[in-house]
Amino acid sequence: MKTTMKQKIMYMILFLCFLTLALPSEKALASVRKDVRIVASKGQKKKVVKISSKKQLVKSLDEHLIKGAKEIRFQIDKKVISNVDSFDKVFWEKGNRSFIASELLSHVKHYNYDYNSTKKVLFVKITITYKAPHKEWIKIVANLKKVEKQPVIESSEEVRKAFLDNLYALDKKFIFKVSKPIYKEFNSDFVDSLEDEPKYNDLAEKVWITQSSREYPKFGVLEFNLDTKLTKRQADAILAKVTPIIHSKDELLKEIVKRTENAEEEFSLNVASSVVNFDDEKEKEDMWDSLYALPEFNDISHHFDNAYYRWISYKGYVKWTKFQKYEITKEDIEYLKKSITKWVADNIRPEMTDEEKVRAINDFMVREYRYTYGDRGELSGDEKGKEKLGKYSVYSSFALLFGGGGVCNSKANMFYRLAKEAGLEVLYISGTGNGGSHAWNMVKVDGTWYHLDNTWNRGHYEDTSEYEYFNNRDYYLKGDESMRKDHSWDASKYPAAPMDYQGDVPIAYNEEDIIKNAA
Repeated sequence: MKTTMKQKIMYMILFLCFLTLALPSEKALASVRKDVRIVASKGQKKKVVKISSKKQLVKSLDEHLIKGAKEIRFQIDKKVISNVDSFDKVFWEKGNRSFIASELLSHVKHYNYDYNSTKKVLFVKITITYKAPHKEWIKIVANLKKVEKQPVIESSEEVRKAFLDNLYALDKKFIFKVSKPIYKEFNSDFVDSLEDEPKYNDLAEKVWITQSSREYPKFGVLEFNLDTKLTKRQADAILAKVTPIIHSKDELLKEIVKRTENAEEEFSLNVASSVVNFDDEKEKEDMWDSLYALPEFNDISHHFDNAYYRWISYKGYVKWTKFQKYEITKEDIEYLKKSITKWVADNIRPEMTDEEKVRAINDFMVREYRYTYGDRGELSGDEKGKEKLGKYSVYSSFALLFGGGGVCNSKANMFYRLAKEAGLEVLYISGTGNGGSHAWNMVKVDGTWYHLDNTWNRGHYEDTSEYEYFNNRDYYLKGDESMRKDHSWDASKYPAAPMDYQGDVPIAYNEEDIIKNAA
C-alpha cells in the first residue's frame, strides 16, 4: 500500500512529538545528574503511589528520600501534574522542597527518571543512587532531624560559639540554621571572621575546613566539613597550650619571665597588636630593653644557647613564639630563687627600717662577692661577654651564688633580687660608669628614690687583689647630682633621685684595715 504525502507528514509530526516527550527539562538536569527514558507502565508489579495533589507528591518524595528508597513509582493524576516538566518543578525546585529533603539531595549521587503517560495519568519511576551506604544514610537523616529542631541562630556571637564548640570537639561535619541577616553576612566566608580567636587559628593550622551554604525561605544553612588526621587527644593537647591574648606590656614581660624561669625551650604567647608592633624595629628593641632590665630574665638570658623567635600576624593580635636552649638547668634557677628567699628570711626582720634593710643587703654583697671576669679573665673580640666562673656567666647572679664573684651586671641583678624579696621598691639601671658600660640600682627609701652601686662600694687599694677590699659606701643612697660625677644614664627611663640620703648611717669600716675574702 502506497504512503501518501499527507500520511508521511502525519508520521513526521508523531515522530517529533515522541522526541519532545523523551527530552528532560533544563531545570531537571540542574541540581543532580540524571537520565530520563520513556518506558511502558503496563505490567509494573511493584507498589505504585497514586498521587492526587501536589502536596501529596512532595510529602511522598520527602518520605521516600528519608527512608533511603532506591526506587519510587508514581501514578499521578494529570489534573495535578500534566507532564514530566511540571513534575520536576514540584519537587526539585528548592522552593517546594522541605529542609530535610533539600539537604539529603546533596548526598544523592545520581538519579534517573523513567516515565510515560496516558490521557489521564502520568507514570513516573525514579531510580536513586546514594553517596552513602544505607546505615550511614540513617545517621545522616537522624542528624538532619536534630538540625531541623534547632532554633534559628540570630547573632554572629551565637554562630561563633556554636562553630567553635563543634570545632574543638573535632566534629567532622556540622550544620547550623541561621537568620537571613546572619546568612547574608557569613554565607561565603564565615571562617575568615574567626581570625581573632587564638584557639581557632592554632587548630586551623592542622585542620582543613570547608564551608557550604544554602538559603531557604525563612532561614539559611551554614555547613562545615573538617578534614584532619588529628585525633581528639591531639586536638585537646593543641588547645591546652593556647594562651589568652595579652593586652599590656607589663603582662607580656611577666609572662616571658615566667616561661623563662620555668626553663621552657619553646613557648607561644598571643599578644594584642596594640602592645607591640613586631614589624617596627624600635618597638621590638624597646621590648627587649625592658626585658633585660628585669634581673629575673637578665640572669637567665646569659645562659641561653641558640635563642631565637618568630611571629605570625592574625586579626588583632600576633602569635609570638620563642625558642631557646639553656646552658643551666631548671634546678639551678630554683636554687637561686630559694637562696634569695632564705637569705632574706635569715637577715631581714619586719621591724627594720627601709635604710636598715638596704644597708644589710649592700654590706652583705660588698663582703661576699668579689669583682671578677672568671676563669679566663676578661675576654675580647667575638668571645667578649662570654666570661664564666665554671659554667656560670659572670654577668649573672648564678656566678655570685655558685662562684662568689662576677661583674657589675651580676651584682646589680643580685641586689635587685634581694631588695625585692625584702619588700623594697628597686630598679635595675644600665648606663655608663667612667665612660664604660655599667650597671647599678635605684632603691626607694622612705618614699624617696636613691642610687646605689654596690659594685663600686667595694673599695680596693692599688696593687691589691680582687679578694682584698674595704666597704667604702661611696655610692650608697646617692642622688642624681652626686651620681652624675662619674655615672650617666637615660634619665627619661628612671625616676628622679632628688638628693643624697640625709639620715644617719653607721660607719662601715676602718679605712686603715683591708678585709680579705677567703680565696
